[in-house]
Amino acid sequence: MEDWRYENLREDMKRLREDLQQVRGRTHSVETWQSLFPLRTLIVILWLVTIGIWVSGIAEAIARSQ
Repeated sequence: MEDWRYENLREDMKRLREDLQQVRGRTHSVETWQSLFPLRTLIVILWLVTIGIWVSGIAEAIARSQ
């Protein structure tokens, strides 16, 4: 016959394993976000430069037509 304390310990271990998996998942998400941050920043900068070139081209075309 098993002691009731062991059953409680098994439940605690199961809960701790689930908590550990959740923490590992969050850690992986944060590490992934941090590793992709420079790439995301570069993409945003390139989009801003592209939009700036586009806007200056339109402004130049309007200035020439007047």
